[in-house]
Amino acid sequence: MGIALYDRPVELEELEHTLPYSPFVSAEEVLDTYSGALFSAGAYTGAIDDIMIEYDSVNPHVNPKSPIAPSIPPNKSVLIHVWAKNTSSVNYAFGIAWTVKRPDGSIAESYSDVQSFTTSPGSRHEFIGGRFTVDMAGTWTMQITLKRIY
Repeated sequence: MGIALYDRPVELEELEHTLPYSPFVSAEEVLDTYSGALFSAGAYTGAIDDIMIEYDSVNPHVNPKSPIAPSIPPNKSVLIHVWAKNTSSVNYAFGIAWTVKRPDGSIAESYSDVQSFTTSPGSRHEFIGGRFTVDMAGTWTMQITLKRIY
């Protein structure tokens, strides 16, 4: 379909070749763009809610928000439990990874797991690592990474 100019239809290509400049925009020219906020959505949130160190039927807890750690006697076999809490408004599954290091920096335990089901809002999921022995005096450290999987 042509463009009506004066008394006859004229094709766009003809105008581009006959006019000293084209008042028409070619198909390749950008007329407008938008870059900015589209909408705001709630974030997926979760928290490491509790950490427990199990040994000899004793279960001291470590508050993840406090720097105070319990004292564990030497040569004890321990098992780490970590609870993750879904603090968002939708169901999702957790993935977790942690590393426990001895005072000399060597790794005592490296653990990772992914839930096979989802955790509902406000609910917790427990992850249980493998056993290792407290074979060295000093401050042991733990690094935990908690992720939303789906």
